[in-house]
Amino acid sequence: MDIEGYVNPRSLGNDEPNRFLQADIFIEQVLWDRYVAHKKDVHRQNVKTWDVTFMTAMACRGASGDMLRRGIEFECKIGHHKPCVLRAYQHPRYMALCVGQEHPS
Repeated sequence: MDIEGYVNPRSLGNDEPNRFLQADIFIEQVLWDRYVAHKKDVHRQNVKTWDVTFMTAMACRGASGDMLRRGIEFECKIGHHKPCVLRAYQHPRYMALCVGQEHPS
């Protein structure tokens, strides 16, 4: 499944996040373009995807469904970038784990 405005790493051939979470993770396109995407080095892109996936999993550990619907903010260092604040949340229309920098309304 793909959601407009989000990147599903599994759709790009990287199923490691899906195997780790036992579910898909959807990364907001803006976050992907700014911090994760690396057109010349797929390995580097996959490592950055892992950074986002692992930190999201740690932030959501033990969270209730209500907390995920509201969003959980956490700090994450992606690759060589400075740490940034991300938000993990359940997509408002789909039962999907999403991560980005802005909570959709």
